[in-house]
Amino acid sequence: MCAIVERNVLFFFAAELLGIGRFEKDSLPDQVRMELLVSRIYDTLAFRNLAGDFEDIERWYGVCLDKHGHVESIHWEYDPDFFQLDGHLQFQRGGSIGFEWLPTKLQCFVLSYMEMRGSIDTSCLPRGLENLNCEKNQIDGTFSIESLPHNISEVYVDCNCMHGTLRLQALPRRIEVCYLSHNAFSGIIDLSKLPEELRILHLNNNKFVGPISLDNLPNSVEDVALQSNCFSQQDLLVGQLSLNLGRICLDRQSFSQLRYVGDKAPRIIQTNGDAIIIT
Repeated sequence: MCAIVERNVLFFFAAELLGIGRFEKDSLPDQVRMELLVSRIYDTLAFRNLAGDFEDIERWYGVCLDKHGHVESIHWEYDPDFFQLDGHLQFQRGGSIGFEWLPTKLQCFVLSYMEMRGSIDTSCLPRGLENLNCEKNQIDGTFSIESLPHNISEVYVDCNCMHGTLRLQALPRRIEVCYLSHNAFSGIIDLSKLPEELRILHLNNNKFVGPISLDNLPNSVEDVALQSNCFSQQDLLVGQLSLNLGRICLDRQSFSQLRYVGDKAPRIIQTNGDAIIIT
């Protein structure tokens, strides 16, 4: 009963706080923000003591603090031994995560294979965040690339339920890895102005449409996955490919022919299915 009352109080507190400005919200201590972050997940026992009260965050599983006592990283990835603590059996996945309450000094957030719901307002993410990994959950809503933290280098939001369009030309200039596959993103994408440090871009298994062009990929690119979308065009323009490139995967039926721009035509490998690999 006490846990239910506490949860209701947290819900009310969160609703009240959502009405205040960003500056006031950012002044909340990390202990409060972390309790609000997990207040709607199904199983909070892993964060509580035997009396049912929240532990100090320095004792939370997967949470690391910096020398000033601020939460620096959170790593919650489900595996068979996840949250196997004395007096507490296997962690029950599911519920909703409140991304708006992530601590302001956070640099790395991993929440994978946890069956969590929620939506990601990228404008509310900590501005110093460098790694966002929320793959294989049930996260929905849109995903604004324009509002991602400027210094973020790795984004993994694949295998979720997100939708809407993506402005890839607005990707932060320092991003190196971007997994957006297995969602319901749609619309036309522009691959001509990708960041110069981007190495991996996975957009496969979405609902993107229209023509694409591969004539201006950055030299840093190593792996691009575009298969299982709805692209359609007569000619697919392929530019001079970098020596760093390992593969580009796309559906053979999405174009009629390849046109090369450069000194050397790429090598094409057709798989057993409809996808081809350009190397």
